[in-house]
Amino acid sequence: MGTTPISRIRTLGILVAVFAAIGVVVAIKGRRAPERARIPATIGAGINPASPGAPPPLITGIDTPPEGPNGKLAWFLRKYSERFAAAQRQMAIQQGADIETLPNEWPQARYIADASAYPSVETYFLGYLRYLDAAKERYPALMDSIARITVVESKMESADSADVLKGISGGFASKLAANLKMFDYGQAYGQAALRLHYYLASIGSRVSYDAGANTAKFEVDAERQKVSTLLAEVQSNGAKLATASKP
Repeated sequence: MGTTPISRIRTLGILVAVFAAIGVVVAIKGRRAPERARIPATIGAGINPASPGAPPPLITGIDTPPEGPNGKLAWFLRKYSERFAAAQRQMAIQQGADIETLPNEWPQARYIADASAYPSVETYFLGYLRYLDAAKERYPALMDSIARITVVESKMESADSADVLKGISGGFASKLAANLKMFDYGQAYGQAALRLHYYLASIGSRVSYDAGANTAKFEVDAERQKVSTLLAEVQSNGAKLATASKP
């Protein structure tokens, strides 16, 4: 099975930033209104633990702020989102996980049949969990620093700049509990993935790969059932994360 968009894992921090940005849009537009994881049940399919929310307004081909308060706001939102995403990805890479893409083999039938042959899966999810711990601790300060730098570069009027920073601060405070819950679901997803990986590695000698059917075949039915249970746990946590990620 080839790589599909479903196999991509997106940073929680992007969602946090977009949620905060939504509050900014409301704050400024309220003052200037006249101006303007499906997870298949079959073994071997991709998993999407989170679906990104609606992206902020984009300005294509423009690297400097346009004229007008709403144009400057749109520019700010784009740059803010881009910078936050880049910072989060770099943080993840430093922890050993590229959050943009899951390992290609996860959790395909060949992997299920011989998990110990794919140590990159363990490496990925261990790094993913370290990344979530780091991001959970650092994202408030990261949001604030990126916002302050970008709002200056946007060349907004001082009143609009104040609205933007107030909107981000208010958005962060109002969604703090929901954002922390998102991190918890992400950690539960990563932990469930590791439980599956370690169990598969422990029974590898009794599982084989059927190339014709592209399936994993188990010698012991109780072990097949256990794998199905662990996969369901991964699915459940992924679904909770996807639901919590919706704006």
